[in-house]
Amino acid sequence: MKKVIFKKSIAAEEYVNKPICEKIKKTLKEYKKKKLLRKRSNQDGVQTVNVEDNEIATFLLNCFADCIKKNYKPKKELTCVINNFWINENKKGSKNAAHTHPESDFSGVYYVEVPKNSGNIRFEHFDMHDQNLSHYFFDDEFFDAYNIFNKQYQFLIFPSSYIHEVEISKSPRSRISVSFNVTIKR
Repeated sequence: MKKVIFKKSIAAEEYVNKPICEKIKKTLKEYKKKKLLRKRSNQDGVQTVNVEDNEIATFLLNCFADCIKKNYKPKKELTCVINNFWINENKKGSKNAAHTHPESDFSGVYYVEVPKNSGNIRFEHFDMHDQNLSHYFFDDEFFDAYNIFNKQYQFLIFPSSYIHEVEISKSPRSRISVSFNVTIKR
């Protein structure tokens, strides 16, 4: 009998909220106009500084709570806070380099606009002592990387320690997303 151990997961749900999506696009436009931008993992795209907007933060936190409820079994009621969030715009040729999000428990992304071929998020397994057995087996516990095919209104959460990147966009239209970090209050 096979027993898979030490697994972590990624959870995805769909939350359609057109008014919030319009607000996110409007906020992105304002931040770009005011040059409230930064360079972190985004390469050749646009990334805002942390956004201060209670309506967007509340939406993200409510989606997070619902996503947790639908996908996990907490041992007790959780109190969670959004540490920060920012808006990403990936244009043709842009990508996000591999990175993690320290000092939080979960990270996530909400996809506002996702044109075809605009780059998917890719998660990498990293263990210095792992033998990378994915060359020999089809079983998912041996995968060394996993791609999520992004779609509009997709809400994705994952442990903040996961190494992830976004592939190069080949779309002439921009992909717009909101990334965020969540901490569980102890």
